[in-house]
Amino acid sequence: MLRNMTIDSKNSFLATTLSSIGDGVIATDINGNIIFLNTAAEEIMGWATSEVIGKKFYDIFVLIDADTNQLLESAINNVLIAGTATGVKERSALITKSGTRKYISVNISPIVGETGILSGTVTVFKDITQIRSMELKLIEEQSNYMKVFNSAPVGVIVINENTMITRVNEAALDFLNSTEEQSIGKKFGDAFFCQESFSDQQGCRYSRKCENCEMKIGMNLALKSGIATTNIEFSKSFIENRKARELWLKMSITPMINENKRTAVIVLMDITDRKNKEEDVTRYKILSEKVRDIIHFIDTEGNIIDVNQSGLSSYGYTYEEFLKLNIRDLRAEGIITQDFIKNIDEGEIFYETVHYRKDRSTFPVEISAKGSDVGGKRVIISIIRDITERKVVESSLKAAKEVAEIANKTKSEFLANMSHEIRTPLNGIVGMVDLTLATELSDEQKENLMIVKSCSNSLVKVINDILDFSKMEAKKLVIENINFDIKSLIEETIKAHSPSAIKKGIELNYTFSLAIPQYVLGDPSRLQQILNNLISNAIKFTERGEVRIKVKEIKNQDNELEIQFSVEDTGIGISEDNVGMLFKSFSQLDGSITRRFGGTGLGLAISKQLSEIMGGRLWVESESGIGSKFYLILKFAIGVKIETKPKEIIELKKIDRPYNILLAEDDKINQMVITRILKERGYLVDTAVNGLQAVDMCLKNSYDVILMDIQMPVMDGIEAAKKIREKNKYTPIIAITAYALKGDREKFLAHGMDEYVSKPIKIEELYSAIEKSLSSNKYNNDISDVGIYLDEVGNIVLKKIEVPSFDKKDSPLLNELSKAIDAMNNDLEKREFLMIESLAHKIKDLSNKLGIEELKIIAFKIELATRRGNFEMLIEKGRKASYVFEVFKKSVL
Repeated sequence: MLRNMTIDSKNSFLATTLSSIGDGVIATDINGNIIFLNTAAEEIMGWATSEVIGKKFYDIFVLIDADTNQLLESAINNVLIAGTATGVKERSALITKSGTRKYISVNISPIVGETGILSGTVTVFKDITQIRSMELKLIEEQSNYMKVFNSAPVGVIVINENTMITRVNEAALDFLNSTEEQSIGKKFGDAFFCQESFSDQQGCRYSRKCENCEMKIGMNLALKSGIATTNIEFSKSFIENRKARELWLKMSITPMINENKRTAVIVLMDITDRKNKEEDVTRYKILSEKVRDIIHFIDTEGNIIDVNQSGLSSYGYTYEEFLKLNIRDLRAEGIITQDFIKNIDEGEIFYETVHYRKDRSTFPVEISAKGSDVGGKRVIISIIRDITERKVVESSLKAAKEVAEIANKTKSEFLANMSHEIRTPLNGIVGMVDLTLATELSDEQKENLMIVKSCSNSLVKVINDILDFSKMEAKKLVIENINFDIKSLIEETIKAHSPSAIKKGIELNYTFSLAIPQYVLGDPSRLQQILNNLISNAIKFTERGEVRIKVKEIKNQDNELEIQFSVEDTGIGISEDNVGMLFKSFSQLDGSITRRFGGTGLGLAISKQLSEIMGGRLWVESESGIGSKFYLILKFAIGVKIETKPKEIIELKKIDRPYNILLAEDDKINQMVITRILKERGYLVDTAVNGLQAVDMCLKNSYDVILMDIQMPVMDGIEAAKKIREKNKYTPIIAITAYALKGDREKFLAHGMDEYVSKPIKIEELYSAIEKSLSSNKYNNDISDVGIYLDEVGNIVLKKIEVPSFDKKDSPLLNELSKAIDAMNNDLEKREFLMIESLAHKIKDLSNKLGIEELKIIAFKIELATRRGNFEMLIEKGRKASYVFEVFKKSVL
């Protein structure tokens, strides 16, 4: 019983082991019945073990000859008969259960028991279909290579590491007058009967003259040093019919590795004919030898009486044909009059024109012509230069200049657009902070909100970095010279960076020299921009210790100051090798620790350029692992004390009773700002994000006034007003639009609006329009010049807005824009990317001329999408462009 358990345990272990190997394994008994099948065999054959146990091996393991498709004898027959291991015929294929064919390698062995009696077989096989496919592909590629090799129009010779020829194509055999049998296994000179190989009867490479053989030198470079030789021209004499035959050859030798041995491919061209022609050229007359330009002689009637070889080559005529021509036959542009020829005869002229060749093709020429006496006869000598290449270069330079200008313009537009896109949400943040600051707050709350505002403004300044860089490239950056409190600026700058330092657990300290006047003349924004870059970098790259800012006076003379600002840290420092990279645009240090901190790589580059523009300098002293010290020196004039005044807070009076107002506005920032303005007055406000929602809300609720934005998604304001008017003829509707053009008021009133307010919204105008609609003016404040507006850094400012005008003379531009949009939509359906990009550029220019800012931005985004191949964005922006244009037309027509 114990013995049987041991046998079962061994069988179980063996079965588990065989099931886990990658090769297929099939075991049979003495009668060829399958008694075991492992997992790999199941996967290769497609049969499950439960389907084949007890089945005959030859019924399951079916082999065919892959070339003839003939069925092969069962693979285990010989093993069962002879009792010895065997394989199967090469290129045998297994037919799987599904009928597919797989190339396999097979090894079949007998199973012999402890008594030495044959008890069955075991077949181990592997799927080599992929390997076989690769072999067949390689054979096919080799076949194709040989076809190309033999059909190449130039001579190709392959040599081994001993410079023996192993392969040669027909072209080489043809012009070197040899055979494959004569060439294979021999050196070049021996194979092709080089004269030097037989001069001393020692064979190739052994003659004293062989030391300077170009062929030998090139082969040595390729085989010994792996250096290629290209386009070497030389002459060599070969023996043919016992006579020497000189050939001019053009040779390239390329080293290769074959079976871990360095070999080389020699490419030869017979250039004997070309060289012979070149030698013929040297026999031409002295005129042809001295100049490369075209020279011809004409008489006073314009008949050509002589020409050099360069002229014949350029025009394509024979000498005899050329002498039958008149100069007028060569001129492709303009007419040569007799007066023109007379003027040349009397003096020297220099001009450019275009000439015909014999085949009537044209080429640009530069002509210097002068009359002269030759052999007692009056002739005109013209020296003509083909300037095709120069024109191509000029055209290329012009095109490159245009491309660069377009690219620079596109970059500027892109940067401006991205700045606008990023500023919009930031403006909303700062705007809401300003509105909140106008409410009753504790000192701590005000302090927190001021930090939020400062951080938001810092983020806007980061965006401005990129625009500043672009402006500096275009040399359009403006440096101010205004009076400011430099001590307060330093304190505000330090305070803005304090949260970052506290968060990292490092100290942020500063010292300000008492010798420095409190007020100076200079550019505070640019100074703060540089300091922000230096301080933020110092904090970023410092993990422990401190960042210290020092401001000291180094010169005070004739009302002019030189102030040194230093920012010192105990951070990672910079190695001497990397210091030079710090002030390069878009560059960062290579070390992984540097890349970990990220950044655009523009801050220090901008800071350095700013310092130089401001007449100062910026440099760094640093040691890796110790820390860095950045120094900035700038000049300032001494300023005067500034009397600061507290900010005036505008108080808005409340109305005597609440009115219900519906605000239809899709822009969230405008929603928040307008809603806040209305609520400060005491109105109750509901908001709709599009015209359709506004229509639905009007059906469900009662409103005293509707404020209707004109441009909205789903349904625009004009269409929404018409829908509301169909159900409600009495509720006042006030149009609110960014397309504020002179004369629009009447157009919007004609579309069913009761009043009209332009964006940016003036508080007084908005209140007046609402209360006029409610037939009450008693709540108006004296704020006729007050308009609310979010500036570029997110502050709410009061500003008077100039209203643009739309003149009837612009109607052709409007029609042209309409056609361009229709054409672009048509090309969108055809996916004509090049045409779409061109039309988008045209739409952008026309929108700019008409003042349709949003359509201009959309067109620019369409241009970018075409270059990126983003078709989904093209469809989206194309539809939006059509919609914006339709809304604009409704507002002006």
